[in-house]
Amino acid sequence: MWTIAVKPAYTSQLLAYRDKFIFTDCGIREYWDNKESLWVDRDLNASINVKRVGLGLFPTIKRRKGNPVVGDSTTNSTSKEVLATLRMYQKPTPTCNQAV
Repeated sequence: MWTIAVKPAYTSQLLAYRDKFIFTDCGIREYWDNKESLWVDRDLNASINVKRVGLGLFPTIKRRKGNPVVGDSTTNSTSKEVLATLRMYQKPTPTCNQAV
């Protein structure tokens, strides 16, 4: 097995399955995605993005007026696999009817 160093820039901020910056504040540790009904853990999301960087699948990020903007991306071709991985490792979602 080989280990290759990659530049992790923006990997902890960008959703791995949709080109959207979510984790812009270090205090945000998880994100609830209503569309996908999914809790996304920041660290797990970042690890998937680091792998995408190593595979050459991470989108190009440019800075415009101080804000990062997504350029070229292959996210649409990898989003199903990423969502499946995130669902496999997500925490159980509490329901209102659970006994405390």
